[in-house]
Amino acid sequence: MKKAIVFLSVFLLALPLFSCAREPSGTLPAADAVLPAEEALKAAKKDDVVVVEDARCTSGKKLMDAFYAKVEEKTPASVVCAYFRTLKKESVSEELYEREKSRYPQMTFYRITFDGETFTVTTRLSTQEKADSGQTYRYLLHMTGDMPSTAIYSTYDHYVLVDDPEATWEKIWAGLLSSHSEAPKYRHLAVYMTCAE
Repeated sequence: MKKAIVFLSVFLLALPLFSCAREPSGTLPAADAVLPAEEALKAAKKDDVVVVEDARCTSGKKLMDAFYAKVEEKTPASVVCAYFRTLKKESVSEELYEREKSRYPQMTFYRITFDGETFTVTTRLSTQEKADSGQTYRYLLHMTGDMPSTAIYSTYDHYVLVDDPEATWEKIWAGLLSSHSEAPKYRHLAVYMTCAE
């Protein structure tokens, strides 16, 4: 009887070693299933997936923060982010809305793998079976700050993949909005974003 109690005690003490700090598995049902955008959104919220809906993180922020912590330690890790986008009639011209409305809503999955030095990203629309070939980036930067007074949102909190460690959100936007050829353009991918009003 003593041996059984000792064995059970050791087993219960060791259990957290196997159940804590679980990495998302290589396959996630939501991230690998072919589903319409609305169904993919529901499935992603039940999985180990970071979900962003129209520029606001609605699920999985802790997953993204844990991934970034591993990146900071140069520890190989992976995370899946999902972006649910709608097309709001009041935000675009009537012509653009009529031309694009059949393509929305959309759900795009981004599988991000860090090997200790480089990030590889594959993307897949929830309605397609195959993912796009992987793109690589050198850095994952955590960018936070205030938006311009003319913006819809007041603050931002983004994780952005870039090749230049000196990139900032302001520099990225300046490069995108500038018509001058000398303005620096930054190859980037915002893999997590949340904005606050």
